[in-house]
Amino acid sequence: MKTTEDSSTRSWDAVANDWVRHAHVNDYRIYFLLPFTLELLRDIQVFL
Repeated sequence: MKTTEDSSTRSWDAVANDWVRHAHVNDYRIYFLLPFTLELLRDIQVFL
C-alpha cells in the first residue's frame, strides 16, 4: 500500500515523539479524555 506524505502527516510526524513523552502526564487527558474514551469503548463491545 502506498502512503501519501502530505503536510499534515509531516506536521504530526514532527511532534509525535514529543507527544508520546508527555501523553502519560497530561492531567486533562488522564482525568477527562481517557475515562470518556474507555466508556465509549465499553459500549462498543456490545456490537462486537
